[in-house]
Amino acid sequence: LLDDCPAGGSITFIDDEWNGAAFSTGEGVSTWSTASALPKGTLIEITNVGATPAANVGTITETVAGMALSNGDGLYAIAGTRSSPTAFLSFVGVGQNFTGTGLVDGVNAHVTSIRGYYNGTSVFNGTIAAVATAINSATWVGTSGFTFPANIIRSYSGSAFATLSINDNEFNLKDITLYPNPTTSSIKLKLLASEKAEIQIFNAMGKLIKTEKKYDANEKIDVSEIATGLYFVKVNINGLTVTRKFIKSN
Repeated sequence: LLDDCPAGGSITFIDDEWNGAAFSTGEGVSTWSTASALPKGTLIEITNVGATPAANVGTITETVAGMALSNGDGLYAIAGTRSSPTAFLSFVGVGQNFTGTGLVDGVNAHVTSIRGYYNGTSVFNGTIAAVATAINSATWVGTSGFTFPANIIRSYSGSAFATLSINDNEFNLKDITLYPNPTTSSIKLKLLASEKAEIQIFNAMGKLIKTEKKYDANEKIDVSEIATGLYFVKVNINGLTVTRKFIKSN
């Protein structure tokens, strides 16, 4: 996970083709979900795809039968459903069509014909966007088949995955919440009434979209003009930062 996942969060995996406007049908769909909140840096292992899938954290369910990857396949990770995707999170494989998805090879997607996995550094001290770029632009290790590799990285560390907070008797950055999510027009952040924050909104590729220099508690931030997709909100209070995410939908 490259961001904190709230309780009830889910990711849907689809190996159907995307034509720029909709997914085809005929292949499989699996949905992973978690009943409890998970911090960024948590590694989710999903095994036994195409039979009875299992996950080391949370629950994975084959919601549409037919999930069976083969050479020449591609796998999309989205928020929402196959018929109504609300955000494209990532892609790996070949046969890609990124029209209308916000996905970019080497940034938040990995186009490759290699049946393999990332096996580079596991320590990241930059931004989350830089983590995604490092993983997706790396040359992955190939495997001879679809057997789950034994030496895959099972933990990530570094300041990019740190949970930041200040003293217990002061405002805790972990308590900052963003709502509504998904949204069609505006978002708010729950802060203490006395707090002022600087807000920066980035798209899934790490591009700065919007800045609010002096944000007041529960003030509306207009996002009606930005494109649909996944966005990250960086909140800075007195030099301490925390990141939240939201999905802009139609």
